[in-house]
Amino acid sequence: MRVPLMFACTCALASCERGSPDMVPPPSQPIPDTSIIRDAVGGQPLAMTSEQVESELVALRDAASSFRITDAYDDNGNLARTADCTGDTCRLGDESISVADLDTSGVTFEAVMTHNGLPVFQAARETALADGGTRRNIFFGAWMDDGAFWLQANRRRDAEGQTSAYEAFGATIGDATGERPNGSGTATWSGIMFGVNRSEREGYQGDAEITVDFADADADVAFTNIHEAVTGVAQSDITFSDVPLTADGFASGTRPGNRIAAIFYGIDHAEVGGTFEHDEMTGAFGARKDE
Repeated sequence: MRVPLMFACTCALASCERGSPDMVPPPSQPIPDTSIIRDAVGGQPLAMTSEQVESELVALRDAASSFRITDAYDDNGNLARTADCTGDTCRLGDESISVADLDTSGVTFEAVMTHNGLPVFQAARETALADGGTRRNIFFGAWMDDGAFWLQANRRRDAEGQTSAYEAFGATIGDATGERPNGSGTATWSGIMFGVNRSEREGYQGDAEITVDFADADADVAFTNIHEAVTGVAQSDITFSDVPLTADGFASGTRPGNRIAAIFYGIDHAEVGGTFEHDEMTGAFGARKDE
């Protein structure tokens, strides 16, 4: 998917200027034909209006106590801004953004499918700027009962239509459980992953399965059934093995390189949401605990 991708962003994330720019007519969505990716991953149609999707996401935002994003990358796959997050606030480059700053105004949402029990959406916002340029934000993500996760790309074009700024990243918000899961044996969470190839700007959707081994206090993460979002072309699986549990989730790896981090959401660790970087792919994932 060229120039992927979800949820509302702040002025900082959109690289926007101060002032009162005019909203242009509803923008085109990032995926022109969603039936291709829906059929590729085995999803089912989802009938919801833009307003209904927005309402679900806003409710999750307002209840969220946790916010995590990946580093942001430019359209050549180079690091644009580093991200460091604690609680409900992330610092992206020199700017601090909290969950409460996330803004859905002007965003047009589109329901894409349900898959693995989760509703998937895409969204876009396009703004005309005072200097004759435009700002475009696109999103591709999903939500759960206690959290949401998405890919996002922000592009700024000048009056001649040339790109002057671009960044893409993965993100997740949720109502954090606040503690690591406990038990015996293993437990499994199933859901969805979204990724973007940082240099090719192609978006992907696949399945996510997280298995926690309580005896070893670690998690195995498998992303399978991955397909490119516009063409439906199958991609290789991605795995993270023996990821140590943390105080409220699990995490391993350091920048730059392969890394993953997640937080459990809801009562009894019912859900998990996280972000990852793997080779040229950056993304986000979410899953619900299997019965």
